[in-house]
Amino acid sequence: MTSTNTSQKSIIVQPRVLRTKAAAAYIGVSPWKLREICQQGKLDYFQHGQDTSPWLFSFSDLDAYLGACPSNTKSVVIATSTCGSSNWKSQNLATLLITRTGS
Repeated sequence: MTSTNTSQKSIIVQPRVLRTKAAAAYIGVSPWKLREICQQGKLDYFQHGQDTSPWLFSFSDLDAYLGACPSNTKSVVIATSTCGSSNWKSQNLATLLITRTGS
């Protein structure tokens, strides 16, 4: 006699990259300031496909940029991303809480 397992496993996917708005919130700047930082060559981004594809930022690049920035104050940045949607009022799929402290 065989028994079948009807339970389903949930898979939680952690985003590996952020789009411009979420990446800007992650480092505590406006999207315009983030683009300026990239154009100055201080932070890398990448695109899949054509030039009209969204700019994507890896957490490691964003963390490295934050680590290189001097900070004497403690700040908390909260970013809410909707994973694949530009409508931030839609259902929240990923919420990030980052705390930075100065050295």
